[in-house]
Amino acid sequence: MPSSRNVSVIAIGCLALIAAGCKGCDDADSGAPGATAEPEVSQLEQLEQRIAGLKIDLKRTFPKRADGVVDCGTDADCFVVMAHRCEPAELEHKIREPYVLIKKIHARYRIAGGSGDECKLLRLVLERDMELPQAARDALVKQGKTAEQVEAMRTEGLGFLNAQTPERMVCPLSKARTLAFAVAVATKDYTDRYFREPCHEPIATDAWPADFVPAATAAPADPTAPVAPAPPAEGKAPAAQ
Repeated sequence: MPSSRNVSVIAIGCLALIAAGCKGCDDADSGAPGATAEPEVSQLEQLEQRIAGLKIDLKRTFPKRADGVVDCGTDADCFVVMAHRCEPAELEHKIREPYVLIKKIHARYRIAGGSGDECKLLRLVLERDMELPQAARDALVKQGKTAEQVEAMRTEGLGFLNAQTPERMVCPLSKARTLAFAVAVATKDYTDRYFREPCHEPIATDAWPADFVPAATAAPADPTAPVAPAPPAEGKAPAAQ
């Protein structure tokens, strides 16, 4: 939000233009008489121009799973193509945003289709971490921080990241915004701005795909279960019971 000083500067500038013959600071017709205004380019058209510059072929086709979803794996270009069509597809992606603390998020994204101008995007976070490089740790210690205080800073940052990055998010975005997210991933320009409002954690009325969950992990071994004896070494008879 502009400061009061900046607002005053803008206001004074407008008054000066009016005094010089400007018809008004908000007057859109500031060109020469009879000049033809440039046609407005929609956000979707701007994105398509950017995609063309990235040499991504929007006519490409990809095999579908039995459920009709295209599994792009880690192929961001594939995800851009599917986002442009707003057809079901999944992408697995890792981000690493380097600041003093390095934010790391490993997630899967699914385009869940849509209707009208909406193209629903789902995010499933698989792993989050906050890394504090050794050089930054050393610099903080030189400033008087203890190693424990430095680690506490990292832990606090990770807690904030966990709170701001729910495991599951439903995003009823416009088609252009879902495509913008896909392009941002393809150009390594991803930020969390795509997962603000109207994104939300799933509620009762949200249909979350049953198969869009973290990979199942093996159940822990039962310590009370009997252990089968190891097979005898080659050439030796089994020990007498």
